[in-house]
Amino acid sequence: MKNTIKELLKTYDNPIIDVSKVSEKHIYVNLIKTYERIAEKGYKSIEIFQKLGNAYFFDGDYVKAAKWNGELFKNTIDTEYYERFAYSFAAIREKDKAEEIITKRDQLSGINK
Repeated sequence: MKNTIKELLKTYDNPIIDVSKVSEKHIYVNLIKTYERIAEKGYKSIEIFQKLGNAYFFDGDYVKAAKWNGELFKNTIDTEYYERFAYSFAAIREKDKAEEIITKRDQLSGINK
């Protein structure tokens, strides 16, 4: 059975957190803001950059998605994220950067055009 964060919080006797007033979206946003503060203080982690890039991408904030995916690509060459990274740039009308990313992905994947 998959537990949500809210369901897990209910299992703890914590007088500080009123679970009835906590939404999944609220917990999610606070977690993303926490990751963002950690990353902005200079902590570099592929996992944090993936989480930030994905969160902002799926929320439609392509400017922040491009920022955090850019940090991710400085630290990894995992081609799985190239599509999202390129789409983020295309969405904010930076077509040249999007094409550059797709070209790099194709080179890494061995795709010849």
